[in-house]
Amino acid sequence: MSGPLFIFNISLGLSGLLICIFGILQILFGVRIDRRTEHYFLLFFTFLALFDLSNLVGQILRGHAGSGFRTLLYLTNFGEFLFPCLCVYVVSIYLLSIIDPGHNRKFVRRLILGLVIVHVLILLYSQFNSLIYVIDENNIYHRSNQYPVVYVMTMLIMTIDIYLLITERSKLTRNEQIAFWIYFIIPSFAVIAQVRIYGIYLLVFSTIITAFVMYLFILREKTELYYRRERELDQLKSDILISQVQPHFIFNSLTAIRSLCNMDSEAYKAIEHFAGFLRGSLDILNEKNCIPFLKELNTVENYLYMEKLRFEDKLKVVSDMRDTSFVLPACSLQILVENAVKHGIRMNRDGTGTMMMRSYKDIQNHYHIIEVHDDGVGFDTEAVPAGTGLSNLRRRLKIMCNGQLEINSVPTKGTLARIKIPFTERGEKMK
Repeated sequence: MSGPLFIFNISLGLSGLLICIFGILQILFGVRIDRRTEHYFLLFFTFLALFDLSNLVGQILRGHAGSGFRTLLYLTNFGEFLFPCLCVYVVSIYLLSIIDPGHNRKFVRRLILGLVIVHVLILLYSQFNSLIYVIDENNIYHRSNQYPVVYVMTMLIMTIDIYLLITERSKLTRNEQIAFWIYFIIPSFAVIAQVRIYGIYLLVFSTIITAFVMYLFILREKTELYYRRERELDQLKSDILISQVQPHFIFNSLTAIRSLCNMDSEAYKAIEHFAGFLRGSLDILNEKNCIPFLKELNTVENYLYMEKLRFEDKLKVVSDMRDTSFVLPACSLQILVENAVKHGIRMNRDGTGTMMMRSYKDIQNHYHIIEVHDDGVGFDTEAVPAGTGLSNLRRRLKIMCNGQLEINSVPTKGTLARIKIPFTERGEKMK
């Protein structure tokens, strides 16, 4: 097969394939963005490249006689109709990962996956009849009258995505909204044009171009977010540094004093725990990333030892740590425990109370959960705004590990503070 139209389509296909390869190389070796986005776009460009390659090989094989060519032609046509749907599926899951990081919209995810499965079943069924296309005895491809049915499932998925994009737009940045709209609108027009105009493969090239433009918008957004977070973290680190200057001197002094005490004395143990607390507090100054939960827990336990030594039986501590294999921003648990003791239990009329801290995995919603509960005075969360410590903690959780902080308190009953840290893709550790 040859001619101007064939040459034009082959040129489009080769150009699209080069763009896909460039996109894959950019993800692998270019500017680094968050790993989740890289994974989605790497899969996205891979499916696009297979889509384009199936179309290219199919065009070259058409008209060549022989059973071997006929088998290859059926395979390439199968891929040409399969991979576009998989591309839309990847975009849909990526959109859901942004607007629904807790995987609460299970029905929507199952519905989209179900539509993909139906699409695959239709394709498999069409290999044994002429539902979508026919390959004649000369290995020439012809559309069937029911050809548009091949796009029904894909368009339904895109309709769901557009609905989510409209109703959940507040959860997306401006660049993310533009990126998704570009991808949904332009290929949709290409589908309509390709159904009406036979012979020009607009869908392949337009999908690849819009995918690359979409990636550039997302890359710009993630780059801006990275530098914005770096500036905020530098500021937060400076705030912590100011508050830790004095403990550095105290720690060195306590180490010297401890050497003068009998190792079996209560004074030696108290100084040891206090020095351990200060050492843990000072260590965070050198931590740019999240720290292991066990390291944070060790500092908190040293702090609680000193508080129990100070208040004796007035402070009761219950610990139930079932999940410790994750990381979190430094001082996350420390802030909650200090608030529970100082602003909760110590404010009770008799200054007594119980504080419980626990950690566990929420398997269903993919979270590491840390809870600190006290039976202190409590407060009205609507009437009393969060203090600077909690506000900073909430921002650091969001920036460093996409975590959340929830505060539930009832006046005279107590307070429950809960940190939720999403599972991550690399052994559940966020670097």
